[in-house]
Amino acid sequence: MSFPGDKAEAQDRMLGEFAELAMDLARDAAQRARQAEGGAEAAGLMLAFERLGRALRLTVSLQRRLARDSRTDHVQAVQDRQQQVRAALAPALRAEAADLGEHFRLKEELDERLDEEALDEAFAHAPLEACVARIRHLLDLPPEAPANDAGTEAAPAPGGCRAAEPGPEARSVAAPPRQRFGPS
Repeated sequence: MSFPGDKAEAQDRMLGEFAELAMDLARDAAQRARQAEGGAEAAGLMLAFERLGRALRLTVSLQRRLARDSRTDHVQAVQDRQQQVRAALAPALRAEAADLGEHFRLKEELDERLDEEALDEAFAHAPLEACVARIRHLLDLPPEAPANDAGTEAAPAPGGCRAAEPGPEARSVAAPPRQRFGPS
């Protein structure tokens, strides 16, 4: 079974190999054109050199564009994931904040954590639930309300958003309650 990444890598290798072959043939055509006796032979070799040069330029240009597009796609995927996590945690931040200053501080801390998570290559493609659970844990937010009737929290997917996600033993230990200020 081939994966899109494997296919892209194979195509990159083919483009690189084609560029090397085109460069070798262009060098050969240039050398032979310099040594050519007749004008017609030299003109044919120069035409071949010109076409090989164009093929080489197009190949290099395509490689650069594909690399740039890949970086752009990754950046967009990371930004999308950060926005999804922000949206998923917004209600918890509002519920946890006792006042506007606390809410602002929690949002800043969330943004800092998301920027740290974005450094992980797998962040954009990890399961959203695992990323939300990890950030929730890092911000010391209470667990999400249970989705089932048993009253137990659904555990995030194994492997989580990052390899350093706390294991089940860390999740089972309840965090101390946060002190709330103001009227309840």
